[in-house]
Amino acid sequence: MTKDELLDLILLNIERLGIVMNPTTLDQYAIINCEKYIGVYDPVSITPFILAHELIHAKYRDKQRHCDNDILSFEEKRANKEAIPLLWEIYTEQGGNSDYFTNFIEVSGCPFESSITYIKETDNILECLSSEEDHYPMFEGDLRDCAVDYISQFDVIDIIKVYDFLELYNLSYDLYDAAVDEFQNLSDQQNLAY
Repeated sequence: MTKDELLDLILLNIERLGIVMNPTTLDQYAIINCEKYIGVYDPVSITPFILAHELIHAKYRDKQRHCDNDILSFEEKRANKEAIPLLWEIYTEQGGNSDYFTNFIEVSGCPFESSITYIKETDNILECLSSEEDHYPMFEGDLRDCAVDYISQFDVIDIIKVYDFLELYNLSYDLYDAAVDEFQNLSDQQNLAY
């Protein structure tokens, strides 16, 4: 993904919010007026980070600046903070990952320190999630006992809904085939249908 492609995507997202963006020569990089639904940007000096920052202002319909250099205002902090995850999400959707971090910084124009902090946090969360999935505890109880208990709740059984059984005993859907086999064994012994 190139810088221009990223800029086009962000401009499209701003326009989806009803704000018309126009290129022009500016002293600043970009300005959005959410009350009048217009915005301007300098096509020569604009970066995806700055445009994403303006997209966040548009998203929350921020109305006014507190002063000319109000980088400490809540709205400015929020726009800076949320622009990085927005750009990272777009970057990863297009096939990028943390191995190409330098390319991400170059293409997006995001501040290095803030970006690396965000991406490290994201990668750590994803690693924890994937390691939890890899080490998901296997069912160690007796599936047969659960199946017998389930069947004993009915006077007459026409059909056994295996997913309902798994949910009732709070079992993983991964046990579906094993449950079918267990019900088949019980069916063979009792002439039940599943």
